[in-house]
Amino acid sequence: MEALYLVAILPPGPVDESIWQLKQEFAESFPSFKSTKVLPHITLVPPFREDSSRAGFLAHDLTVLSSDCRRFALRLNGFQHFGSHTIYADVDQNEALAKLLTRLNRSNAQPHMTIGYKNRDRFAFPKAWNAFKDRYFEAFFTVDSYWLLCFERGRWQRLCEIPLVAG
Repeated sequence: MEALYLVAILPPGPVDESIWQLKQEFAESFPSFKSTKVLPHITLVPPFREDSSRAGFLAHDLTVLSSDCRRFALRLNGFQHFGSHTIYADVDQNEALAKLLTRLNRSNAQPHMTIGYKNRDRFAFPKAWNAFKDRYFEAFFTVDSYWLLCFERGRWQRLCEIPLVAG
């Protein structure tokens, strides 16, 4: 049976809470509740389908691919947007993140943490962007692992944590 998977960095508690608050604020101010249904994450490999019996192999392959990738500091810095549909907390690029993305064959990816998207009212986006574009936001955390997630029961579920090398 096929399952839907996602490979992502999940932020630690305090950053996770800050992002949830921003998502909730966005949803209430610019009626768009889609992003409040998705856990805060930075996508490394976008959703893909694979036979569910291969989950263990996927986790093993991810572990091997990143076996020489070290833990790294990550900074979320301000807000950006994709077109007129998505506002996100911007991720500062760094060498370690670039290496991890290259190992995962995603070197052209734009790492980000979505705050709000897909508003049904096309006129709401300019108002939302105006509210976020100059707003101060900064968060730091150490990335010491990333996750293989599986979409089950209408939500992304943590399936397997992939550790990064210490030091």
